[in-house]
Parts: sequence; structure tokens; C-alpha cells
Amino acid sequence: SRFCATKLFNKKIKEHTNEKSLCLDLGTGGGEIALERYPDVGMIIGTDFSEKMIKTAISNARQYPHRNIKFCQMDSLNITFPNELFDLVSARHTVINAKQIYNVLKKNGILIVEGVDQKDCWELKKIREFLALMRCVSAHQLFLQEPMKRQELHFVTVFSTAAISLWIPTFLLPLRRRKEKTAPL
Repeated sequence: SRFCATKLFNKKIKEHTNEKSLCLDLGTGGGEIALERYPDVGMIIGTDFSEKMIKTAISNARQYPHRNIKFCQMDSLNITFPNELFDLVSARHTVINAKQIYNVLKKNGILIVEGVDQKDCWELKKIREFLALMRCVSAHQLFLQEPMKRQELHFVTVFSTAAISLWIPTFLLPLRRRKEKTAPL
């Protein structure tokens, strides 16, 4: 069920953060999950594409004056934070760009995703499939848990930056080759 997946999502965030962690919550919506269920960390930055949702999140944050959290409007497909800034990035039911997330995560950073259907986080599903096809011990060890923990149609996945970095060049290579073939001589 969705409740079980969300509970697992929150548990994984707690396992991979500490009181100094800087966290990015993509697709934060009204901020309820970040405000109510995130563990105590150094800071949480919640982003959402919708200006209305960010206004709701800022309003909701008034009920949690002890939380070190900021909200800003941002497209999850166009992340504008500096490289290697965040210890953890979380995303629930939102579109994402794996390469941009990789760029903003610190070297040993963690990405935790909760999704619901075939179109949620499709890039990360491709990473999981790619690493499963590699069937090598080192790639399997890059996951911090089983690649996908299914709860009916919902899933929670934990990725290390190493897992994402293995996949990104493989995904981009066919794009580069297509451009090279179509380039004028």
C-alpha cells in the first residue's frame, strides 16, 4: 500500500542522515512529509514546480518553528543548486533528472525515491534495469538495499552516487553517437 511505501521511504531517509546532513526534497508539495516526517538534520530544502504549493509549504512551516527548513520554487528537471552540495536527495511522486541529481549530491551522497507508476522516475528505473543486466557483484553492491522494494504499485529505491554514475555515461553515449552521425561533414 501507499502507506507502507511512505513509511519505508521515511525510514530510509532516517537511516542515511544525521544531525549535520543537508537534504534536498524534490517535489515537496505542501511540505507535509518534510515537515512532519523528516528526521532532525542540519537543513532541509524543499522544492516544487508549483508556486502555489511552495506558498502552502511556507504557511505549513509556521506550525514547525523548530524545523530548519526552507522552501523554494524550482523545476525538478532544472536544478540550480551548486554541485556536490547535498548529502541526501529525496523525491516522492515527481519527475526527476538523474544527471542533475548526481551533480548536486556529494561524493557519497544518497538518493531516495518513492514512486507510483511507470512514468514516475523513469530514469531511475532504467538505472536499476541497467545495473541488474550487468549482473556484476560490484554493481549490485552499489545499491544500499534491494533495488526496488515493491508495495503493490508503489516502490521505494535507494541509490548511491556510484550507482547513478555508472549508468549516466551509458545512457548519454547513444545520444552522443546519434548526434555524431547526424552532424554535417
